[in-house]
Amino acid sequence: MPFEIHPSWKFMDVMWQLQRWTESCLGLVERTTVICWGIWKNRNEIANERPQFTRESSPNEIKWCPPQLGCYKVNVYGAVSSRRKQVGIGVVIRDSAGEVIAAQSKKLAFPLGVLGSGM
Repeated sequence: MPFEIHPSWKFMDVMWQLQRWTESCLGLVERTTVICWGIWKNRNEIANERPQFTRESSPNEIKWCPPQLGCYKVNVYGAVSSRRKQVGIGVVIRDSAGEVIAAQSKKLAFPLGVLGSGM
Protein backbone atom coordinates (compact mmCIF):
# COMPACT_ATOMS: atom_id res chain seq x y z
CA MET A 1 0.00 0.00 0.00
CA PRO A 2 1.30 3.47 -0.76
CA PHE A 3 -0.10 4.72 2.57
CA GLU A 4 -0.73 3.45 6.09
CA ILE A 5 -4.27 2.38 6.95
CA HIS A 6 -5.33 3.56 10.39
CA PRO A 7 -7.42 1.17 12.54
CA SER A 8 -10.11 3.83 13.03
CA TRP A 9 -10.72 4.23 9.27
CA LYS A 10 -13.91 2.98 7.71
CA PHE A 11 -14.05 1.32 4.27
CA MET A 12 -14.85 4.63 2.53
CA ASP A 13 -11.82 6.29 4.19
CA VAL A 14 -9.60 3.62 2.62
CA MET A 15 -11.30 4.02 -0.76
CA TRP A 16 -10.82 7.81 -0.62
CA GLN A 17 -7.10 7.39 0.07
CA LEU A 18 -6.86 4.85 -2.75
CA GLN A 19 -8.56 7.25 -5.14
CA ARG A 20 -5.79 9.78 -4.46
CA TRP A 21 -3.20 7.20 -5.57
CA THR A 22 -4.88 5.86 -8.71
CA GLU A 23 -2.86 7.97 -11.12
CA SER A 24 0.47 6.63 -9.87
CA CYS A 25 -0.68 3.07 -9.08
CA LEU A 26 -2.96 1.85 -11.86
CA GLY A 27 -5.40 -0.85 -10.75
CA LEU A 28 -4.86 -0.26 -7.02
CA VAL A 29 -8.50 0.64 -6.32
CA GLU A 30 -9.77 -2.35 -8.25
CA ARG A 31 -7.40 -4.80 -6.55
CA THR A 32 -8.19 -3.42 -3.10
CA THR A 33 -11.93 -3.56 -3.76
CA VAL A 34 -11.68 -7.21 -4.82
CA ILE A 35 -9.63 -8.05 -1.71
CA CYS A 36 -12.13 -6.29 0.58
CA TRP A 37 -15.01 -8.09 -1.12
CA GLY A 38 -13.25 -11.44 -0.68
CA ILE A 39 -12.68 -10.78 3.03
CA TRP A 40 -16.32 -9.75 3.45
CA LYS A 41 -17.57 -12.82 1.53
CA ASN A 42 -15.42 -15.28 3.49
CA ARG A 43 -16.39 -13.69 6.79
CA ASN A 44 -20.08 -14.05 5.92
CA GLU A 45 -19.62 -17.69 4.92
CA ILE A 46 -17.94 -18.44 8.24
CA ALA A 47 -20.52 -16.45 10.22
CA ASN A 48 -23.35 -18.33 8.50
CA GLU A 49 -21.74 -21.73 9.19
CA ARG A 50 -21.06 -22.67 5.60
CA PRO A 51 -18.27 -25.16 4.94
CA GLN A 52 -14.83 -23.82 5.74
CA PHE A 53 -11.80 -24.51 3.61
CA THR A 54 -8.88 -26.31 5.21
CA ARG A 55 -5.51 -27.35 3.90
CA GLU A 56 -6.84 -30.87 3.55
CA SER A 57 -9.80 -29.73 1.42
CA SER A 58 -7.72 -27.50 -0.86
CA PRO A 59 -6.49 -28.91 -4.16
CA ASN A 60 -2.91 -30.20 -4.00
CA GLU A 61 -2.09 -28.98 -7.50
CA ILE A 62 -1.91 -25.28 -6.59
CA LYS A 63 1.60 -23.95 -7.13
CA TRP A 64 3.30 -20.60 -7.40
CA CYS A 65 3.86 -19.21 -10.91
CA PRO A 66 6.37 -16.44 -11.59
CA PRO A 67 5.29 -13.06 -12.95
CA GLN A 68 6.22 -11.78 -16.40
CA LEU A 69 9.80 -10.66 -16.99
CA GLY A 70 10.40 -7.26 -15.40
CA CYS A 71 7.43 -7.58 -13.04
CA TYR A 72 7.03 -8.54 -9.39
CA LYS A 73 4.48 -10.80 -7.76
CA VAL A 74 3.14 -10.11 -4.28
CA ASN A 75 1.76 -13.03 -2.29
CA VAL A 76 -0.05 -12.47 0.99
CA TYR A 77 -1.38 -14.79 3.67
CA GLY A 78 -3.49 -14.15 6.72
CA ALA A 79 -4.43 -16.30 9.69
CA VAL A 80 -6.83 -15.67 12.56
CA SER A 81 -6.74 -17.24 16.02
CA SER A 82 -9.91 -16.27 17.86
CA ARG A 83 -8.76 -18.32 20.85
CA ARG A 84 -5.56 -16.27 21.18
CA LYS A 85 -7.26 -13.08 19.94
CA GLN A 86 -4.48 -12.59 17.37
CA VAL A 87 -4.09 -12.35 13.64
CA GLY A 88 -1.00 -12.94 11.58
CA ILE A 89 -0.15 -11.60 8.16
CA GLY A 90 2.68 -12.41 5.80
CA VAL A 91 3.84 -10.85 2.54
CA VAL A 92 6.44 -12.07 0.03
CA ILE A 93 7.52 -10.15 -3.08
CA ARG A 94 9.33 -12.12 -5.81
CA ASP A 95 10.73 -11.21 -9.21
CA SER A 96 10.26 -13.10 -12.48
CA ALA A 97 13.13 -15.46 -11.58
CA GLY A 98 11.39 -16.40 -8.32
CA GLU A 99 13.98 -14.58 -6.19
CA VAL A 100 12.64 -13.05 -2.97
CA ILE A 101 12.89 -9.26 -3.19
CA ALA A 102 11.22 -8.54 0.16
CA ALA A 103 9.29 -10.43 2.81
CA GLN A 104 7.64 -9.58 6.09
CA SER A 105 5.34 -11.19 8.62
CA LYS A 106 3.61 -9.64 11.57
CA LYS A 107 1.47 -10.78 14.48
CA LEU A 108 -1.26 -8.31 15.46
CA ALA A 109 -3.86 -7.99 18.19
CA PHE A 110 -7.34 -9.14 17.16
CA PRO A 111 -8.64 -6.07 15.24
CA LEU A 112 -11.89 -7.51 13.99
CA GLY A 113 -14.31 -6.11 16.58
CA VAL A 114 -17.81 -6.98 15.37
CA LEU A 115 -16.42 -9.12 12.55
CA GLY A 116 -14.67 -11.39 15.04
CA SER A 117 -17.75 -11.93 17.17
CA GLY A 118 -19.12 -14.48 14.70
CA MET A 119 -15.92 -16.54 14.63
